[in-house]
Amino acid sequence: MLYRFAGAVCHPLGWVTECGFYYCISDICGDACGHGCIDCVNWSQNANFTDKDLPGGKDSRSHLVFPGDCVVNEKKNTEAGLTAYCGLYCGDCLRYRSKAAGLARDLLGELQAAQFDKYAEVKSASVKELKHYEECHQVLDAIVRLGCDTPCKLGGDGCSGPCEIKNCVQMKKLEGCWECDEFERCDKFESFGRFHGDTAKENLRKIKEYGLSRWAEHRGKFYSWM
Repeated sequence: MLYRFAGAVCHPLGWVTECGFYYCISDICGDACGHGCIDCVNWSQNANFTDKDLPGGKDSRSHLVFPGDCVVNEKKNTEAGLTAYCGLYCGDCLRYRSKAAGLARDLLGELQAAQFDKYAEVKSASVKELKHYEECHQVLDAIVRLGCDTPCKLGGDGCSGPCEIKNCVQMKKLEGCWECDEFERCDKFESFGRFHGDTAKENLRKIKEYGLSRWAEHRGKFYSWM
C-alpha cells in the first residue's frame, strides 16, 4: 500500500511522474527483496516471480505490473545488461553468480582475527596438512580477487584481464559481436574453447535470431563441462 499512497500524493504535486515513481519504488524494493530485508509478496501483490533463485536466471520472468498501467519488465533489462560483448551470459559466470568470493573473504577475515597462521605453525607438528596453510591462504585470496559484481558491458572487468573482443567492439562502436558481419570467422574466440566451447558464437546466432531482450532463455551452456 506504500507505493499506492505515495504515488497518489507525489504524482499530483508534480514531484515525479507516476510511472517514474513506480520505477523508483521497484528498484528500492527489488534490492530489499534481494537482500532478504522484505518479502516480495508483501510489497507488490501484482509481482509474478517464477524463478526464486538467481536474478535474471534462465527461467526468470520477473515481470512486475504496477497500478496506472505502468509496467516494469525486469527480464528485458537484465538480459541486455548481462549479455557480454562476446555473446556469453554474465549471469551464468561463476565469478558473477557464485558466493565463493564473499565466503572466501569472510573466511580470510576470520582466520586473520584468530591469528590462525600462528596456530597452524605450531599445530602442523601433529596435523601435517597445516604445513600447507600458507598455500591455502593464497588460494582463498585468489578466489576473492576472482569475484565480480558488474557485467562487462556495465563497466566490469570481464574475464579479469584485457579483452581483445571488448576492445574490438568498442573500437567499431558496436553494441556487441552480434552486430559484426565477421564474427563467424573471427579468430578472437579461439581462446574460449577450453572454458566455453563454441557457446559464444552459438549465443551470438541466438541474439541475432531472437533479439537482445529475448535470446537468453535459448542460450547455450556457459562452461564446456556443464
